[in-house]
Amino acid sequence: MIIPKPITFKPDPVNSRTTRLFFKDKQSADFYMVGALAWPDGKYPGFVILSGMNLSDPDRKIWLFEEQEFWTIDNWLLQDGNLKEKKDKKGYWYGLSYFLLNCVSTYGCRSYFYGGQHPDIHRRYMLQLYDSKITPRPLDLIEVPYVKEVGDGLIAEYISLTKFTGDDNSMLSRALKAPDADENGPTHALKALFAGYEKAPWVDIASKVLEPIMYVR
Repeated sequence: MIIPKPITFKPDPVNSRTTRLFFKDKQSADFYMVGALAWPDGKYPGFVILSGMNLSDPDRKIWLFEEQEFWTIDNWLLQDGNLKEKKDKKGYWYGLSYFLLNCVSTYGCRSYFYGGQHPDIHRRYMLQLYDSKITPRPLDLIEVPYVKEVGDGLIAEYISLTKFTGDDNSMLSRALKAPDADENGPTHALKALFAGYEKAPWVDIASKVLEPIMYVR
């Protein structure tokens, strides 16, 4: 399946993670928009994905909209200022901030799950991320515990129950079938995504009745 891309969006004024996406032929739907990432680790580049849970669908299926590998936070540039080309000659090494900025402008998404890697790795890249001049602000990074412990089970569950859909020819799809699927960045990012959906499920804030406020004197 090829996932359609929106032509514009309208953020929910009440829930910052809910966005209405507008597609071709005047089609639209409300989505709970969140992403997930795996930092570069050893021989594996980092990987980031953007998803949306279709709230207009009774099954609430998760759509995987965007993906990108990265080694750096800002774009990887050569000394002459040009982008570093990948070894396979099938693209360039764009930075994580580049991806995040594009997702804000196209989908209005600012929330990403992460977790399950060494704290020093998190600290190193998060410092670089917030130091970057092109990182969109505000940015909501949500740490999810136990990604490694529950990730494999969640992927198996979401696949068997067809809870998500994505491009069959994507880097993520190929990485899930690779011999190193237990270690590579795309698989880890997907584990973090599903663990995040379990930890922070969508809540219909607008329909909640506010409880009376009690003032303590």
